[in-house]
Amino acid sequence: MTGTSPPPSPSSVSGGCHIDVNVTLVQTKCHFTNPKPAEKCELWEKEERGAVANCCIEIQVMWSVAEVIKYECTTRPEITNEELVKTCPDCPGLLPLDHPTALKAVNDAVLKFNQENTYQNDFMLMEVDHVQSVYFHIFGTITLVQFALVETNCPKGAQTFAPCTPRCPDIATHAFCKAEYLDLQQLLDKLECEMYRPKNPTPHPTGMPEPVCKLFHNTPEALICKDRLKNPDPSIHYICPFPLALD
Repeated sequence: MTGTSPPPSPSSVSGGCHIDVNVTLVQTKCHFTNPKPAEKCELWEKEERGAVANCCIEIQVMWSVAEVIKYECTTRPEITNEELVKTCPDCPGLLPLDHPTALKAVNDAVLKFNQENTYQNDFMLMEVDHVQSVYFHIFGTITLVQFALVETNCPKGAQTFAPCTPRCPDIATHAFCKAEYLDLQQLLDKLECEMYRPKNPTPHPTGMPEPVCKLFHNTPEALICKDRLKNPDPSIHYICPFPLALD
């Protein structure tokens, strides 16, 4: 996400000052694995259903050292399905990221991607990023999905993804994909992916095991964040406002 903020409002404290900052963040079309700088990424149009986050940040400055002591973010779709119907009834509506049809579409897309790419290792789902549904008179309902993939430690052609683990971010190749799924025909119609090369492609030292990394969604931090969010919208990823959740 990228954002802007009004001038901060400082207040004096013993030995320093306390600063409150309000920031509005808007979602870009670059997944966080995309190496492109955020300021060069295209923003979502309202009808494309991006997310917006309003964040309140508290900063304490003591003896010329600044420290963020608290931040809270409220994340929401820039425009809700109900609001969109009033201005653009034919525009795609947002679906939950775990919608059954979307997950079926993504699963088919991952299989297709692994069958057709020329990389040495298989890829696995990193996260579902965006799901929309639109109706066409000829084809019926089409589910539009965007999702991220990460390279695993499993050689290409592995029969199951269960024992595979994602390679760590600095040595893994990532992919960000868009797919169209025909609901009535239960058919994956289109699949397009952008590939992002590893940040540190230097081979791991011979004889040394690769470090083991986990996806954020499987970490204790992610579970605590999810538990503490109140009434989250299932169609978007939230900025976690609990940086000290494991204290």
